[in-house]
Amino acid sequence: SDAKTHISFLAFITHDSMIQPKLPQIFIGNQHKFTLKLLHALSSQVPEGYYLWREESSWNNNRLMCKAMRLLAKHLKDYLTTHKLILVLDVARCHRHSKIYSLAQSLGIVLMYVPAKLTWLLQPADTHVFGRLKTRLRQLWLDLRVESAAGEVSHRDWLAAVFALVRKLLCGFQWHS
Repeated sequence: SDAKTHISFLAFITHDSMIQPKLPQIFIGNQHKFTLKLLHALSSQVPEGYYLWREESSWNNNRLMCKAMRLLAKHLKDYLTTHKLILVLDVARCHRHSKIYSLAQSLGIVLMYVPAKLTWLLQPADTHVFGRLKTRLRQLWLDLRVESAAGEVSHRDWLAAVFALVRKLLCGFQWHS
């Protein structure tokens, strides 16, 4: 559990398979897990459009949400005039702040909130992505432990494998339905 925890994943998904690879994927880790040494060792293995944010805490907050929305708009700048960008969020405190509302409006992002206690039913990331991801992560963790002579997986190897898994899952699946 030590190697698998202390990271938040801000996943961006779309039903458009041409745009999905262009979306940023953000991993937030605390300074104890995302050490400078680890980030340096991983630097060549982080896929384009994937971001490791080293923060005091691995929890999302309104400052990081604003940073993520700016990054999303940057990645989708070529589509902002031809597509309507709708960001579906739950009602977590970090998603409900006046700075987020103002920034979304200035970036041309429409915010759509899923009511509390209904994310299991209405939030696409919860209903379609994270269940698949968690199942695959469990299997990946076991596979990596079995392949390791000592039965241990380094943070570097784990995160590199997670990046590959996330890319395969998010870009290799048709989310249209």
